[in-house]
Amino acid sequence: MGRGVVDPPRADSSFSAVTQEDDGKEGAVELGQVNVSAGDAIAAAENETEGTVVELELFAAEVERTPVWTVEFLLDDGSEREVFVDATDGTVLGVRTDEHDRDDFDDDD
Repeated sequence: MGRGVVDPPRADSSFSAVTQEDDGKEGAVELGQVNVSAGDAIAAAENETEGTVVELELFAAEVERTPVWTVEFLLDDGSEREVFVDATDGTVLGVRTDEHDRDDFDDDD
């Protein structure tokens, strides 16, 4: 089995999308389970946060093997935020922010 095809959400967006059918690889997705388009996943994620979409990825959740869209945003302060959208029904499963805290590198021990 090969790579799946993802429809772009809108003409004015620039993002990369990675999908893969279930071929035995960890994190691979059975595309037949996906009911939510890339565009709908982005729209759901945009309701949760601001920023610019920089990446879109479809993967299988580790435990349930449910397909999940990960929509990554770049925020104005330079941090990144990921919104996880269930690819079967469009439910937002969670949001994670990666704040690039420079204080972690300036440790005065």
